[in-house]
Amino acid sequence: MKKKCIKSYGLEVEVGEIGRKDTEGFLLTSPKEATTFIKELNKNGVNPQLLAIANSSTTATSTKTA
Repeated sequence: MKKKCIKSYGLEVEVGEIGRKDTEGFLLTSPKEATTFIKELNKNGVNPQLLAIANSSTTATSTKTA
């Protein structure tokens, strides 16, 4: 019986700051931080093919008062 070939669509990882702000607004990830991120993933056997940026989306929680 022949084995079916499964196509790999690759792994995408996202780099960006979540919820971190300074007086100017949201902080951006530096090229050095992005490089460190990828190197650490690689050391742990994770080898992404795509690197996405976190832009124009934020996660927030809100509370309502009665």
